[in-house]
Parts: sequence; structure tokens; C-alpha cells
Amino acid sequence: MKKLVTYFVFLQISLNCAAQETNQLSPNQFAINGNGDTINRTDAQGKKTGMWSIFNQSRYGDDSFYELGQYTDDKKQGSWKMYQKNGLLLNQTNYYNGFKNGEVKFYNEGRLVCKGQYKALRTDVPYDTIQVEQPDGGFKEKVIPTSLGSVRHGFWIYYKPPFNEIQKIEEFQWDELVYVQDYATKADSVAYRNRMAKYPHSSGKLPPGIWSRKKGKAPAKFTDIPEDTKFIKPNPGKKKH
Repeated sequence: MKKLVTYFVFLQISLNCAAQETNQLSPNQFAINGNGDTINRTDAQGKKTGMWSIFNQSRYGDDSFYELGQYTDDKKQGSWKMYQKNGLLLNQTNYYNGFKNGEVKFYNEGRLVCKGQYKALRTDVPYDTIQVEQPDGGFKEKVIPTSLGSVRHGFWIYYKPPFNEIQKIEEFQWDELVYVQDYATKADSVAYRNRMAKYPHSSGKLPPGIWSRKKGKAPAKFTDIPEDTKFIKPNPGKKKH
């Protein structure tokens, strides 16, 4: 709690500095926040660089908010966080060269309600032609204007606060919805999370019957008959004949 309060105070103090975020930026400008840190800097060409705290005034009935993150060569890079004026986190988004790329998380009253994935598009060509996998296993060609900057790509999971029960899962491929699953009950949600926890990328353990290599040894194998038993540990179960 102490860290949260300290961080919130830092952001509140930096609001005055953030007010200078306008369309007219001078070269080599900067601000000093209450902690003595240099923020809101521009380089010799007037491009934003380093840590910035940006206050966004209320518009069209939406609440005002502020953002905190890094600029490189006038482009957002890495993790950016958006906060309400009371200090509660609204979202956390990753950027690459100014475009959303990677994981994004959304919060309501400080509680996680959704997390998903973005993919930054190429910027050196006007269009990208890509192959989108279909639910039946086939592929469909899709042309995407790179002016979009970023597209949804990967799994989007929606939660019901306050206990993070999974409500819905969507899968996007280059902004096209290819899969959706609703979880109407708590039992469905818990069952899914338990299943996800057993996957190798979550548990760090391989499922039964999978051959794996030890560090510095031979490549992994996926067969009951190892070519070199010196490197491969057999399956514990008996082989069926």
C-alpha cells in the first residue's frame, strides 16, 4: 500500500509537468517531478524521448486520465500504463515503434476484466497479405491495410471480477475472430483454468508419454523407441503390444 501511495503521489505531482504535452514541442525541453526525476524530455529535434507522464482531459463525457511510459524517437515503446485520476489502473499496453504489440490488460475499479494480444503491422508497405487459419483447419487469404497499425492477434480472455472467473475466450487471427467459447458457470471457468495450469508452458512439466531431452543432451524425441537410451529416459508406463 505504501508503494502504491508513493507512486500515486509521483503521478499527481507530474500532472503539472504533463500539461506541456501539446502539438508544439520545443527541442531539448524537460520537466522535473517531485522526486527529482527528469521526465517529459525532447531531443535536439523536438522528438519525445525517455519517461513521459501525459494528462488527458475529459472529452465527450469520458473521465480524464493520465498515461505513463517510455518514448523512443517520438514513438511509444514497451509497457505503458493508463490511470484514473484517483490512481486506479485502467489498462496496461505494450508498444513497438508506436504501435500496440503483445499483451494488453484492461481493468475496472482496479480489477482485471480482460487481457488479450495485439500484433503490430509492417509500416514499410501499404498492405499486408496474410493467411488466416480457419476453424475447419483450412486457410483464407486476407489483405490488411498497414495503416491500421495494430490488429488483434491471439487469445482474448474476459473475466468476471472480483474472483477472475473466466466468462469468455476469443481467438483472433490478424483481427479476424476464428474461435469463441462462453463459460456460463463457475464450474466451467474453474475447469478451464485447471486444464490450462497443466499445460507445459504453464506448469513447466511435460505431459505423460512425451520424450524430452535433458540439458546439454540429445534432441527431444516423441516415440516409444529411443535411438540412444543414454540420453532418453523411457516412459514409465508399459508398452502395449
